[in-house]
Amino acid sequence: MHPNLSDPNYIDCTDIIAALSNCHQELNFMERQFGCNNIQESMNKCLHEARMLQRKQNNAKARNDNSLSQRIKNVKPEDAFGAERGREIREEYARQYRLKRERDVSFTINR
Repeated sequence: MHPNLSDPNYIDCTDIIAALSNCHQELNFMERQFGCNNIQESMNKCLHEARMLQRKQNNAKARNDNSLSQRIKNVKPEDAFGAERGREIREEYARQYRLKRERDVSFTINR
């Protein structure tokens, strides 16, 4: 199964796609089963290369666009939940952290 072939990312593959379509129209059902395999393989290879190129571009764009991750890092609990709830969240986090450290220390002492 292949993706939607009208996608603009697959413009480089339009000649191969047209050739495969013509092959399917020219041959009868039995010949179509194996007669167009080489064109089908060429189309699959072309679509794969186009998909990998798009993937590289998306990865590069994601690495360069750190604005969202920076905004997330800069959000304080007060901004998201209000001052009172933000203080509660920080205090709960600190309490859980202290408990975890105490458990870790007592575990190493008891060993």
